[in-house]
Amino acid sequence: MFTRLAESQFLHYAIGSGSGGLSALRRLASQPACRMLTVDLFDTLLLRGVRPETARFKRLADRLAGLSDCRDQNVSSTAILEARLQCCRLAYQAAAAVNSTREAKIEDVLKMQVASLALHPDLRNDFLNHELELEAKSLRPNLPLVNLCRQLLQNGLRIAVVSDMYLDVLSLRHLLRHHGLDDFCETVYVSAEYGVSKASGHLFSLVAEREGTSFPAIVHVGDNFRSDFIAPRRKGIGAVWLPRAISWRLYNGLWNRALYIKHVHFKGL
Repeated sequence: MFTRLAESQFLHYAIGSGSGGLSALRRLASQPACRMLTVDLFDTLLLRGVRPETARFKRLADRLAGLSDCRDQNVSSTAILEARLQCCRLAYQAAAAVNSTREAKIEDVLKMQVASLALHPDLRNDFLNHELELEAKSLRPNLPLVNLCRQLLQNGLRIAVVSDMYLDVLSLRHLLRHHGLDDFCETVYVSAEYGVSKASGHLFSLVAEREGTSFPAIVHVGDNFRSDFIAPRRKGIGAVWLPRAISWRLYNGLWNRALYIKHVHFKGL
């Protein structure tokens, strides 16, 4: 019973944001047995503002509606947003399930989105470029974590960015470079590239295999209780949970749910 409770979203939201922390990360990563640090990207290494995913998609849709091709065909911002939300859902449903998790790719989402809007396939590149530009503006480096990672890097520890995300490796490297984190670009693993996730544990297995590193020699840090704490610990990886403030998580989650209900649930998408 305790295990089920510990893995639940309820505990994720109920526990205060001070759990774990940089001091715990420094201690684990400084142990002689540690050879590699894996770091989650979004809301860990790069922090978002309070605007949730659906609100970011709405802002992106407003911008895309201003493109000449969209204006010429009278494609509205609302239509672009709802197509994006629906195509995201369909892309994840179409992906192969691994331990009950599915990993979509941005290229598949955009391919379905422009097709559903009857737009030219070449617009996928414009859609992606605008998304990356807005994504970059919504992020800021987590400087205390960045500084600690750089200290550990200077001490000889290998560092890799490991993310569950539909964006590809090139897109993640673009976001890192945009924020001056070029030294984190060398080794990036993302679920969209490999079809397996941190949440299932399989992405950690892939990282260990490709890096030639045993699980006990890895320390991982991230903000998601299930993907960044429970899953790596099950593999024998040292893990530190570094969540956003509980006020941020509650506000972000409620805002996102309200927008999703407005644009998807009531429309039966």
